[in-house]
Amino acid sequence: MQNTPDIPEMVLEGLDVSFESSAHSASRFDMNFSVTETRQGLAVAIEYCSDLFTESRIAGMATHFEELLRSAVADPEMPVGRLKMLSQEEERQVVFGFNETEFEFPQDKTLMELFRAQVAETPDHIAAVFEEKTLTYRELDRLSNRFGHYLRQNFPIAPDDRIAIKIERSEWMLVTIFGILKAGGAYVPIDPAFPEDRVAFMLGDSAAKVLIDERELQKFRTEQAQHPDTAPVSGTTPGNLAYVIYTSGSTGKAKGVQIEHRTVVSEILYLKEKFRISEKDRVLQTANYVFDPSVEQIFIALLSGATLVLIRKETLLDKDRMEEILTKERVTYLHTTPSLLQLIKPGKYPALRQISSGGEFCTLALARSWAPYLQFVNKYGPTEATVTSTIYFYHLPSNPESETSLPVGRPLGNVKTYVMDNWGNPVPIGVNGEICIGGGNLARGYLNRPGLTEEKFVDSPFCPGERIYKTGDIGRWLPDGNLEFIARKDDQVKIRGYRIEPGEIESVIQSSGLVGQAIVMARDGRAGGKRLVAYLTLKEGVDQQEIKTYLEARLPEYMVPTAIVTLNEFPLTVNGKVDKKALPEADETAYSAENSEEPRTPAETALAAIWKETLKIDQVGIKDSFFELGGHSLLAMRVISAVRHKMKLEVRVRDIFTHPTLEGFARQLDTLRQENALPPIGSTTRPKQIPLSYAQERLWFIDQFEGSVHYHQPTVMRIAGKPDPKI
Repeated sequence: MQNTPDIPEMVLEGLDVSFESSAHSASRFDMNFSVTETRQGLAVAIEYCSDLFTESRIAGMATHFEELLRSAVADPEMPVGRLKMLSQEEERQVVFGFNETEFEFPQDKTLMELFRAQVAETPDHIAAVFEEKTLTYRELDRLSNRFGHYLRQNFPIAPDDRIAIKIERSEWMLVTIFGILKAGGAYVPIDPAFPEDRVAFMLGDSAAKVLIDERELQKFRTEQAQHPDTAPVSGTTPGNLAYVIYTSGSTGKAKGVQIEHRTVVSEILYLKEKFRISEKDRVLQTANYVFDPSVEQIFIALLSGATLVLIRKETLLDKDRMEEILTKERVTYLHTTPSLLQLIKPGKYPALRQISSGGEFCTLALARSWAPYLQFVNKYGPTEATVTSTIYFYHLPSNPESETSLPVGRPLGNVKTYVMDNWGNPVPIGVNGEICIGGGNLARGYLNRPGLTEEKFVDSPFCPGERIYKTGDIGRWLPDGNLEFIARKDDQVKIRGYRIEPGEIESVIQSSGLVGQAIVMARDGRAGGKRLVAYLTLKEGVDQQEIKTYLEARLPEYMVPTAIVTLNEFPLTVNGKVDKKALPEADETAYSAENSEEPRTPAETALAAIWKETLKIDQVGIKDSFFELGGHSLLAMRVISAVRHKMKLEVRVRDIFTHPTLEGFARQLDTLRQENALPPIGSTTRPKQIPLSYAQERLWFIDQFEGSVHYHQPTVMRIAGKPDPKI
C-alpha cells in the first residue's frame, strides 16, 4: 500500500521535466499488488512473473478483486465468507456452462439385462480369457444363470441383499459376480489376502447373506448341471444395489460404499461410446476386484462384446510378464495406475490403442512418454461417484513449453463437477477449491453410516432435488473447462492406487493397548512415491515388532506402515496440538531389523547392492525385510528386473514375497542359479565427446557476457527544452 506523497516535479532552468511510468521487464516477486493513493483516488497495479502467470489469469484476478470490493461496499454487514468474487456471467459458466453433460441411456435396464442383450448379439464371441481357458458370451451367460439359480435355491435372496465373495482371480470370479447379480443380490468383494479381523468386520457390517469362497464355489461346480441355464427371475430394478465396496475410513473402520445398477449403467455406456469399445477390443483386467476400477474394466468389456483378459496377481507384479501379456494377448485397451505404467516400456505393444490412467496422480511426463504411440486418457473419480467422474484425452502439443500440468478433464455424461470454497460458493476459474461431484452417478451412501452419508452427500445449492458429494480433493477449473487435481484437503492419501485413511490405521494401533499415542503419515520415499510411517509412544516393555505383528493380523498389506518411529513424546504447537510438521523424517533404522548382520555371501552382497539402488538407502542387513525397508509390489518388480539383468537369473516376483529377507531371497537365488542362468548381454562403447545438456549449455552461454544490470533502478523522465549535454 503506497500512501507516500506523489513525487514532486523536478524543476530545471529552461527545461520541463516530468516522470514517466515504465514497464518492467522482470518481476522481483511472483506477484505484487501495489495500491497507490493519487489525487484521483486509489490506483492499483499488478506486477507478476510471466513465467508463472498469464496475462489473462492476472486480468481475471483483477476482475475478481474488483467484484469482491463491489460486493463488500454493497453490503458492509455481509460475512466475509459470503462475499462474491464471481460475476454473474462467470458463475453461470462454472456452474452450468462446464456441466452441460446430458447423456441419454436406457434408465430402465439393469447390468444383467444389458449383458443378456449383448449375449444375443455376440453369443459365440470370446467373453473372457484366463491363461489357457476361455469362455464365450453364451457360456458365461449360462454358467452364471446356473449359479444364480443355485444361490436362490439355497439362500433366501431379495434385491439389495449383500452376498460376499472371497475367491482368487479366474474366469469363475466373473461367473460368481454375474450369478449374484442375476440372483438379485449385490456383491461384496473381499480379498482372500485380507486379515481375518478385517474379513469378519466386512461380513458383519455388510450383513452378508452368504460368503462365496472357494469351498462354496466348488460345491456349486460339482452340482452345476442340476440347475437351469435360463435366467433367474429376481425382481431387480435399476435402483437396486449392484455392489458394496469397502474403502478406508478415518473413524477407524472401513466404510461400505453402496452403488446401484443405474449409476454403473450410465457410467459404462458413456465410456463405451467415448472410448469406442467394441467386439474387436481386448481389455486387460488389472484391478483387484475389491477396488472399483475392476467394475469398469469388467463391464466396459462385457457390455461391448469385447474380450476380457484376466491375469493372476503375480503376473501383474512381474514387469517382464506384463509386457509379454500385453503383446501375446493383443490387448487393445489398458486401464491401470500411473505407478504401473511407469514400470512398463511404451511403444512395444502393436495392438494397444488406448491407455486410461487413474487411481492416483499422473504426471505430465508420463502422459508424454505414452502419447506418441496411442490415445492416452487421464481419469479422476472417487468410489462414491461410481469409479470415473472426469476424463481428459491427452494429445502432444505443438509447443510443449505451453503445458504446465496434466488436467483430469471434463465431467462424464450425467455427471456434474463443481469447485467450491469452504462456505459452499463456486470459486473463479484458476482458483483452488474443493472438488464436489453432482449429477446422477452418485452412490446411495455409506452402508450403516447415516451420519457420514449426511455429512458427505449434501443437497445441491445449484440444482434443487439433486445431491453433491464433497470429495475432500482440492482442484481448480482451467479456462478451457477442464479440471485440474491439486491435492487432498485432509489426511487421506493414495499409495499405489489404494485410498488410505491414516486415521483408520491409528485407530487400529490404539486398539492394541501397546501404545500411548499414535500418528500415521504418508512420507515421500527415497525411491519415489509415498510410504506410510507410524509415529508412536510405546508403553514400557513393548517393542516395535509387537506392533507390526498386531497390524499385519488386522490390516491389508498396503495399510501396514513400512516404518515405525518411536518417540518419548510428541512435539506440540502453541495450541497444545500435535505439531505434525515437527515430526522427524524416518531414517533407515526405522525400516531395518534390529541386530541385522552385514551381507556375507556373493549372492547376498549383489542382492544388497540392488536393494540399496532400488530403495535409495545406504545400509541393508541380511535380516532386513524388503517390505519393511520401504519396498512394495511395484518396487519388487524393479528388483526382479535388476536381478534378471545384473545377476543373470530367471526369478519370479512371488519369490520376493515368499522370501522377503535379504538372507532368504539370496538363498533362493543360489538355489535357482544353475538351472536359470541367462545369457550375457553385450556392452556398447561410450563416445569420447559427450554433448552438453541443455542446462550446461545455458550456463556456458551466460558466462560469455560481462557485467550485470540486475541492481540498477531505472527511472524514465520526459524532458522538454534544450538540455546542456555537458550537464
